[in-house]
Amino acid sequence: MEPGRSGIEKQLISLNLNQPGAAISVGDLDAAKVTTYQVPGVDTKVATSMPDLVRAADGQYGEQYRIAELSSTTAGNPPRLAVVGWLAFEPAPAAGVFDDGNARTGGSFLSKDINTLAAVQNSLGNTASNNISALSYGTLTAQAAAVEGVAVDSVNLNADIGVLKGVAGVQDFHLNPGADVYQTKFTVDNISEIGNASRQRIQGFHTQTFQAPPGGPSFTVPIPGYGATQLGADGTGTTGEASALPTENHGWLQAEGKLGYASVGTESSLNQANVSLGLTDRLTNSGKPVVPH
Repeated sequence: MEPGRSGIEKQLISLNLNQPGAAISVGDLDAAKVTTYQVPGVDTKVATSMPDLVRAADGQYGEQYRIAELSSTTAGNPPRLAVVGWLAFEPAPAAGVFDDGNARTGGSFLSKDINTLAAVQNSLGNTASNNISALSYGTLTAQAAAVEGVAVDSVNLNADIGVLKGVAGVQDFHLNPGADVYQTKFTVDNISEIGNASRQRIQGFHTQTFQAPPGGPSFTVPIPGYGATQLGADGTGTTGEASALPTENHGWLQAEGKLGYASVGTESSLNQANVSLGLTDRLTNSGKPVVPH
């Protein structure tokens, strides 16, 4: 173990060289009161991607800690946190992005890991909040885990590429009672749009036209979509203290000068932190009122 940029030690919590697979936690996973599993997208490899996954987890840990430290409910006594860079099952290569089989296998690994953690927490009398924050193809992995059944209090689908085949909406998920599902995408995330073009969309509404009895008019009504609550990522919201930065690339971290979904200070990263901490009154561009803090 060694400290990350946040100064918090990192723990190797799983390693399978044959599969291959690995997961590294920033913070003490067993003792944490709030855990967040970050699930990556295609072409993420244990051999080459773990440093970036840990950087993303470390940034999110720091984001959560700063928010908790300033929150009126946890000021001066922030909860014990852990953010996991999870790659216990490598996601599909880019060529397999429209194949859900890899996501379903990965979802089984993810649900097993989190459910095992929840069982350990229960055995220790540790009442904790467990959460998933997934990216791109990882959103399909998260959906597969949720369909199978996973003990989490929130699922945040960042840069989703649509709905897992056979899933009609969040009503098909088996999560903790009262758990929430969120979807985050910056406006011009074209990679996300390509995925959504080939699958049922997560966001928004569609309309359905009903024909009245003969001689009467037809009428069109909006039909709710997938059921995830939308969160802002364009940087137009505020955190309660300062303006949030826009997400501008499809990855977790900054690339070619453009900030990613887990880049510190972005509206996306801050919203993810607030979701995990249960501070849903601070979420921006969600259709919910933001309470000043």
